[in-house]
This record gives sequence, C-alpha cells and structure tokens, in this order.
Amino acid sequence: PGESNKSIEEATYLWRNLQNHHFDANSLIVNFGGGKVTDLGGFVASTYHRGIPFINVPTTLLGMIDAAIGGKNGVNLEQVKNAVGTFCLPQDIIIDPIFLKTLPPYQLLNGFGEMIKYALIGSQELWNEIKSLSSIHYHEIKREWIDFCIDFKKKIVEKDPYDQNLRHILNFGHTVGHA
Repeated sequence: PGESNKSIEEATYLWRNLQNHHFDANSLIVNFGGGKVTDLGGFVASTYHRGIPFINVPTTLLGMIDAAIGGKNGVNLEQVKNAVGTFCLPQDIIIDPIFLKTLPPYQLLNGFGEMIKYALIGSQELWNEIKSLSSIHYHEIKREWIDFCIDFKKKIVEKDPYDQNLRHILNFGHTVGHA
C-alpha cells in the first residue's frame, strides 16, 4: 500500500518476479486491491511481454467506480502522479461490494466523493438519492449506484478512450483531489 509503491522501481521488481516465475505472453495477472494496485498491476501487465491479459478486482469504492475502469494504467515518476503509463483495458473487471465492509471510513468517503462527482455530472436522480443520506456507511452504498457509476464512466471512455476530449469531464474534482 501507499503512493510511494506506485513507482517504476516497484514495476521493475514485479517484472523481475514475473520473469523469475516464468510468466509469458499466455499468462494472466489478477490485480486484487485498490486503485493503486489496479494502476500499477495494469501498467506492469500492459508492458510485460508487450502486454499480457489482466483482470482487475477492485476492493475499494474508488477502485470499483474509477481506477479499475477505463484502461488508464500508470506509475508515478518522482513527485509526478501517473507520469508514465499506458492505455490498456483489462480483460475483465470483477466488482463485489462485499469488499466495502473492509474499508476504513476515510477510504469509503474517498470513493463516495467520486460517486458524488458522477451524480453531479450524469444523474440528477442519483444526486437526489445520495444527498439525502445522513451518514456514509458501507451498507448504505447501493449496488445500483456503483453500477450507474461504472456504466457512466464506460460510456465516456468508449467515446474518448485516450483522454483527448470528452473524458476530461471525469477530471472534475480529480485534479484538485490529487493536488
């Protein structure tokens, strides 16, 4: 865990491990964890042997509705977030909200902030539902809210897979959050 591990040094460590364990172009990587894991794992998979398939299994709300979706994979370079990366879609994404039970409150809020962004951009109905919550707890996050966010992001990514134009609307709030 930690932003410092989302680095080219960690990618090199993982490439060496893949090589030492005889992973080849027919292998499959499963990235099981939060957004940092899916970013780093997707980058490693998309560059090892010129790209091997990978599956994302996000375990955080932010990972489920943002990081694991859309094919952006990357690592930080010095203090620059996602300075080195690829666009490569996972072979599959497995979403199970049961993992939300394991999150500390700040992680749940982190993902909920992203959910609010999708509601503000894409769904008055979702916005009306979530703004009425009195507290944020994992059992209050509805699966249909997660599904809406995933579908919303997928539709944007399909229209702008390489983040050249329309996909910039997803940066609303994101840039400030990274800062």
